[in-house]
Amino acid sequence: MTIRLAEYQQKLTRRYNKNVRRKEFSARDLVLRKVVGNTRDVNARKLMLTWEGPHRITVIASEGAYYSKDLDEKPLPRPWNAHNLKKFYH
Repeated sequence: MTIRLAEYQQKLTRRYNKNVRRKEFSARDLVLRKVVGNTRDVNARKLMLTWEGPHRITVIASEGAYYSKDLDEKPLPRPWNAHNLKKFYH
């Protein structure tokens, strides 16, 4: 029974991961950063901005994590996950 359960779970995992697309950025790409947690303005409510930027990717920290600077060349304090970034098209 446990063998069939493990086989079923592997099939589900393969089917789910087949459609997952990775976000990859290169150095000098312009991106928007998602406004999360304590950086939100609590008084803005539903009319607040959900993305801020643009920012320029400077260094790839690891797979899926990126250091960036704003357009005034001020670096952001920590790396950001690709899940919280999206490409900026101008």
